[in-house]
Amino acid sequence: MSGWDINRYQYGRGGLVPVSGAVFAVKAALTAMTDERVRTAVLSVTAAICIPFFLIISVMVCFLSGTADHNRQAVFLSFMAVGYP
Repeated sequence: MSGWDINRYQYGRGGLVPVSGAVFAVKAALTAMTDERVRTAVLSVTAAICIPFFLIISVMVCFLSGTADHNRQAVFLSFMAVGYP
């Protein structure tokens, strides 16, 4: 076995047992997160990917809030108010 194959197996009851991909990914992620430079780079890229989505969602919420406020004012002016402002 090569070095790569050894990392994909663990010793179990019947000898070498294959390790699932999730366990291998978690082990690699934990190893990478111990270095501060790698952790900073990964979190910076993650933030750069997520921030546009957060901004789009916040803009949509603001538009919907403004639309709801406009609808409340229109109903008030239509049914409750005496005249137009």
